[in-house]
Amino acid sequence: MSGWADLAGWERRRAGTDCEVCRSKGNALAHLEASWILIGPDDPMPGYVCLVFGRHAVELHDLTDAEGTAFMRDIRKVSAAVAAIVHPLKMNYEIHGNTAPHLHVHFFPRHSGDQFAGGPIDPRAARRPAYAPGEFDRFRERLRAALGSMAWPEAAMRPQPELETERLLLRAFRPEDAAVVQRLAGEREVADTTLTIPHPYLDGMAESWIATHAEAWERQERLTLAMTAAQLGVIGAISLHLRPVHRRAELGYWVGRPFWNRGFATEAARAVIAFGFEALGLNRIHASHLTRNPASGRVMAKAGMRLEGTFRQHVIKWDRPEDLTQYSILRTDLPRG
Repeated sequence: MSGWADLAGWERRRAGTDCEVCRSKGNALAHLEASWILIGPDDPMPGYVCLVFGRHAVELHDLTDAEGTAFMRDIRKVSAAVAAIVHPLKMNYEIHGNTAPHLHVHFFPRHSGDQFAGGPIDPRAARRPAYAPGEFDRFRERLRAALGSMAWPEAAMRPQPELETERLLLRAFRPEDAAVVQRLAGEREVADTTLTIPHPYLDGMAESWIATHAEAWERQERLTLAMTAAQLGVIGAISLHLRPVHRRAELGYWVGRPFWNRGFATEAARAVIAFGFEALGLNRIHASHLTRNPASGRVMAKAGMRLEGTFRQHVIKWDRPEDLTQYSILRTDLPRG
């Protein structure tokens, strides 16, 4: 019976107060960009996978464009991983949202002469167990390894985080921050020491920049947070440019000139680095600065990063070749305990 046949129960599940699928999240093999993976030894055929979308949505048109794109990327990743392990003749896919208030996709690897050959796939009629002794454990570990760098922590599927330090609140930028961003980032001294801030900083640029942040986080491409301080408001920005496949990110930041030399950048960098390792499961975070701006290198060093070297004339800034100095920190560099 479809889950929505019991309308009262269906509404409770959709509201999140009685959703068994939400409770299954803790049993997931892995979390991907927009979904999580469920498998078990009693599945209907070897190589079967259920991919569950990460929030309550029962129709494809319930998804935002960014969510739909991310979900399709997850589907393709799982399909490729399963095919590489069990080498099916073809794959069958079923997408549902009727038995539980989460869109989910069933992956059925098909082989010549399998138990559903010549007829419809009916998991309820499947002969079980589908796996020989030890076979499921091997499949589970191979799937985990095949997904490997594709898997992405649950924290990356949540709204942009807020991080608190002794003096700062790092939060998502808001549209009303645009005027302050234009004033601070618009100073030539700030633009001169960064690679991405334009100069002059024209009307509308800050609004357009802020409008990209939520979707960039949803796509797990970039986390951008406002540095804010009590009584001061927005004083700068800090970001992680994410590369989930390689479990790494590039740290970037700028601070408005009135707030230089007060330790704000170091304080923010330490908080974002900790978030990257602890919540996002990163292995490496790196950062670079124009070599002629050693103050930025001191921020990186104080945040625990190590000097890696200098790339000679690696970038062009305002039509001039510039050396770039790089720092990094690895998960294994963190203090034990």
